Amino acid sequence: MQEAAEVKIMDFTSIVNTQAEKLVSMLRRTASFTRNNQRDDDPALIRHIYDTYYIQQANQARIETVAPLVAKVIAEDVARYGNQHQEFVKNPISELMYGLQMLAENKIYEDRFNQYVVPMIYGDIIVTWQEAFSVFKLFSTQVLSEI
Repeated sequence: MQEAAEVKIMDFTSIVNTQAEKLVSMLRRTASFTRNNQRDDDPALIRHIYDTYYIQQANQARIETVAPLVAKVIAEDVARYGNQHQEFVKNPISELMYGLQMLAENKIYEDRFNQYVVPMIYGDIIVTWQEAFSVFKLFSTQVLSEI
């Protein structure tokens, strides 16, 4: 249309930052909702499992670069959400591991993945809950062990 660009410049976050945020957000919010089901529960958050699967398959966010960012996100989240989630304040790593355990043990998360994520997947490669979650679990465990 030979018009000026609507947006001349736009900042983006890095894949590494995105991965750190997804990891903490998925685990913290899962733990938080499990501890108190009156808290906000976002079923669409399950997409973070799928996103992590692809970020890790592309080798775009390695443990040694993500771990320091996760530590920073944890500190920010303690300050931001600490009054809502005392277990997270007392021992954030333990609470994130609790969230990971809840993801593994509760079929609701697999159901959410199948209901929300799988229909959005296009192309020939279908990623199952088991595939995506095993990558998320391994990566999360490795990162949290590094901190």
